[in-house]
Amino acid sequence: MTKGLAATDHTRITNQVKSIFPDCVSLFSARHPFTGEERLVLVLDSVEIEDTSDIRNILDKTDLLDFKLVKELELWPYNESPLLLRYYAENNRVLLGEDLSDEIFKVAVKKDYHDASFSNLIQSTIHIRKSFSRLAAYDEEALHRFSKAIINSIVLGCSSQRDFGSNSDVASFVDACEGVKSKIHSIPFEREIKEKPSKESIRSLLEDSVWFVENYLRTVIDHNFPKGINYERTPSSGKIIIDDEVYQRALVETLDILNRGIETNYLSTVILDGSTVSGSYVPGWSDLDIGVIISQEAISERHRLLGCYNIIRRAFLKLRENLDPLRVWQHTFNIYTPYELPYLDQWYWNSVKKGAVTLAGEDYISNLPNMLRLDREYIQAKFCETLWGLRKYYANWDRLDWRSICRFFTLLHTRPMSALFCLGKTVTKDESYDLFESCFDIPLANKKLNMLKEIRSKWPDIRDNGPLLKEYARFALEFAEEMHEAIIM
Repeated sequence: MTKGLAATDHTRITNQVKSIFPDCVSLFSARHPFTGEERLVLVLDSVEIEDTSDIRNILDKTDLLDFKLVKELELWPYNESPLLLRYYAENNRVLLGEDLSDEIFKVAVKKDYHDASFSNLIQSTIHIRKSFSRLAAYDEEALHRFSKAIINSIVLGCSSQRDFGSNSDVASFVDACEGVKSKIHSIPFEREIKEKPSKESIRSLLEDSVWFVENYLRTVIDHNFPKGINYERTPSSGKIIIDDEVYQRALVETLDILNRGIETNYLSTVILDGSTVSGSYVPGWSDLDIGVIISQEAISERHRLLGCYNIIRRAFLKLRENLDPLRVWQHTFNIYTPYELPYLDQWYWNSVKKGAVTLAGEDYISNLPNMLRLDREYIQAKFCETLWGLRKYYANWDRLDWRSICRFFTLLHTRPMSALFCLGKTVTKDESYDLFESCFDIPLANKKLNMLKEIRSKWPDIRDNGPLLKEYARFALEFAEEMHEAIIM
C-alpha cells in the first residue's frame, strides 16, 4: 500500500481549510514518483497570518499535510530536488485555490539549485551512515527506511548533475552507475513484500545498500569534480579536558574502541565537536558529538567497510551505555569519508573547522578546504525546513515521546545560530547568543534568548515537568517564528 489519503479525507481536509482559511492561496496533492507517498501542501499568504495555531490544528489531523507561507514557498526548491519539483509540476492535483505549477515548481536548471541538491545528497548520505551505525538489530522496519532513503539519495544525486536537463538523461546516468539498478530492484518496498523476509536476507540487503550508497556518492562527486581535491593531513595532537566523570569515562571507553579501528586501518580519524570542546556542556543535556572518518582503504572493499561499521557500532553502544544513566537523549556519531569533506556546505564546514578537535589519527580538519559555497537562499530554506518540523512537533505535543520533546528543544536552542547563518555570519552556538541582538530587531530578544539558555541550563530539573515544558515550547516556538520572519524579509 502506498501511503496516502482516501477521497473522503481529501474532502474533509479541504473543507477544514475552507472554513478556517477561506482565502488560502492553494491546497494541492502530489505523490513521490518512486515511493508513491502522498503529500498535501497548504499555501497561505504570510501577510494574513498572525497566529499559526489554526494551522497546527489542521496539521494535528494528519501527518501528510505540510504548510508553507508564500515567502517560504519561494525557498522550497532549495529543499527539494529539481527533478521531484518537475514531477510534482506535471502530476499535482489542485484541491483548492490556484495552480502554482508554472510559478513555483517548474524549476529552471540553474547552478544554485544543483549545488543545493548536491549538498543535500551529502547530508542524506551522512544521515544514512548514522542510522546504519545505530542499528542494534536488523529488522523489516529498518529495511523499509533504508530503501526509501536510498531512493531519495539517487534522486538527489541525479539532480546535482549540472548537465542534466531531462528525466531521460537521469535514467541514463542511473543505468550507468555500477550496481544501481540491481541493488534498488532488490530492495522490497512494503507493498511488494508477500512473505516476511528472513533476518539474514534483510541484513544482507541493508549491507548491500550501505555499500551502494558509498559508491554512488563517489560516482556523483567524480562526475561533478573529475579532478578531485587533495589536501594535507598531519598527525593528530588534539587534547580535550572534561571535568564530569560520567562524560570522561564515556569518551575514554568509546575512544578505546575507535582506536582499534585506527590501528586496523578501518578508520583514519576521530574528532570531537560541540559543547564538550568549548567547555559549555550541561550534564544531562549535552551529548558527545563524536565524528569518525572512514579510511580510504576501508571504502574500497565491501567487507572492509562492513568491518569498519562493526567497530563504529560497538563504540556507539558503549557511548550509549555510559550516558544512558544521565538520560542524555541524543547519541550521535557523524560518519564521514575523505572524499566528501571538502564539499560540506560552508556552514557545516565552519562548525567542524572552528569547533572540532582531532582526538586520534590523522588531522584532516586543520587543512580542510571549502569547495562548495552555497547561496543565502539555501541556508534560509534549511531554517524554514526546520521550522516546518518544529510546528508539526508542537501541533502533536501531547502525543510526543520523551526523545521527540528533547529534539524539539535542541533544535530551538540552535535557531539563533542558524538565523545568523542566514545573514552570512559564521558563528558558533555560544557566539550566536552574544551577537544576536545587534543583528535582529526583535522585541524583548534578550529576554527570549535568556529563556532558551534557561531551558538548557535547567534541563535536568525541568525535563519531567510536562506543563512547564509545554509553556516553554510555546514561547520558544513563537521566538523561532519571529526569527523566521526577520530572515526572509
